[in-house]
Amino acid sequence: MSAQARLYDPIRRHAKRKARRTAGLDRPLVVAVLLDLGMPILEKHDAVGEALFGQPIVQATSAGHRRVIDDDGVWVDAEGRPRHAGVTALLLRENVAFDPALPTVHHHPFARRPFTVKSLPLRTVRYAAGRIDSVTGATTTAHELFGLPPDWPGPEDPFEGVMTDTVPSPAMWHPESVVPTP
Repeated sequence: MSAQARLYDPIRRHAKRKARRTAGLDRPLVVAVLLDLGMPILEKHDAVGEALFGQPIVQATSAGHRRVIDDDGVWVDAEGRPRHAGVTALLLRENVAFDPALPTVHHHPFARRPFTVKSLPLRTVRYAAGRIDSVTGATTTAHELFGLPPDWPGPEDPFEGVMTDTVPSPAMWHPESVVPTP
């Protein structure tokens, strides 16, 4: 297994595990996955597409080489047949920076119960025939969506004192330090 395939495993593993339990659902199911790998993998061209539809591989045969799709896709098998249609969409966010970025919604093209909400303020990706069909950009920021101040999580440097001799003392919180409001 290549390092690239192992990087996509968190997407596949979580989506497949949830999808196996969707047979009796009567409503759309959106599976949320937070990737916390410490490195950006979603920036690679078609990384999510390869995780969802299978990774192209070259198979050596006695007649030569042929390109096939590995049977590791979440939404289609090696023959291109739909699977895990109980999952409506995948809500995917990568945690590689300390920023309040919004997740992306990846719609299942063969979902039994399609996600019909049209006015999501999130980036939305729709697929057709295993390829990206359309991408809609986010119409808001995380600060606006969650009602947070623009400098959230705070104006201080998140790495203040790291790799220096001036590491700040930890701030301690105690329940008695909270002043009740009248």
